[in-house]
Amino acid sequence: EFRRVLFRSLENSFIVKKYYALNKKLQQAYLFIIMIFMNKTEIKLVALDLDDTLLNRKKEVSEKAFEVAQKAREKGIELMPVTGRPFYGIPEPVFRALKPRFVVSMNGAVVTDGFGKAIDGVQCEVTLEEKDKDFVMELARQTQTAVEFFTGNYSYETEEVCKDRMETFKGTVLEEYINTTRRSVKDIYSFAKENSAQEIALMAKDEKDKESLMQSLALLNLKVIPYGNYIEVTAFGADKGQGILKIAGLMGIRKEQVLVIGDSENDLPMLSLDGVVSVAMGNACPKVKKAARFATKDCDKDGAAYAIQKFALGEKPYLFKLLNLVR
Repeated sequence: EFRRVLFRSLENSFIVKKYYALNKKLQQAYLFIIMIFMNKTEIKLVALDLDDTLLNRKKEVSEKAFEVAQKAREKGIELMPVTGRPFYGIPEPVFRALKPRFVVSMNGAVVTDGFGKAIDGVQCEVTLEEKDKDFVMELARQTQTAVEFFTGNYSYETEEVCKDRMETFKGTVLEEYINTTRRSVKDIYSFAKENSAQEIALMAKDEKDKESLMQSLALLNLKVIPYGNYIEVTAFGADKGQGILKIAGLMGIRKEQVLVIGDSENDLPMLSLDGVVSVAMGNACPKVKKAARFATKDCDKDGAAYAIQKFALGEKPYLFKLLNLVR
């Protein structure tokens, strides 16, 4: 009778997008929801994507986000930025709002403390193997593709590419970010030979060129994430999910005590982690919403703050859209 009443309440409260084919999976779904409703799981770590998640489209941290972050910190909850940006590209208001002890940057390739320093006992950097780095750089050379080479938490590129990037983003909300994180070198290929790669980004000329580059990159065991004609390449073991697990393990936090919030394809590895409470932003793409269990509001409507209020600060998530109980 309890299960019948509970399921009826769920039907009234959420949008269920998957059929329940197996009784075992249905039981898992009930278990997950009961844990949320009965407050059996206390959130101890909130892992937040930045762009279009904690940050709105103007790349700002809202007053609401500041307020909710402070309440979470007062409750003893750890708040951690998990971003594709290099450490030095994280806006100062993010540090003021979250006051993080740890940071996951470069899509999980880099894990540091809140000051960008290495953490004892933790693999803080995952770089591309030499052969993979050489392959990607040679691919860029042969196809005459503009490239950004990330190392030491900065992006290095040719003077021409650097100038073009700064001109492209001049007067936009990303101008400061680009100016802060980009550095030019005369010979990007020689520079790449002498340095390890946290990430390599290729800038395809058009859609056809992008498809060709993606096909070539598919020959390697690498993480390849496209954003329009911008293609990010990292080592296979470097992703946001792995970065979060490193910090959770260090702090003795179980996966079910972790709340993750994101909006983009590079957030899929953390939103797909088994056991975590995963929330997709209202502005997330369909693929991301499919991976998450819940959806919140748009980034311009304080969706991340709203998720923290509901899942980490004790309010029941009746107003949330349930996306996936079972995968």
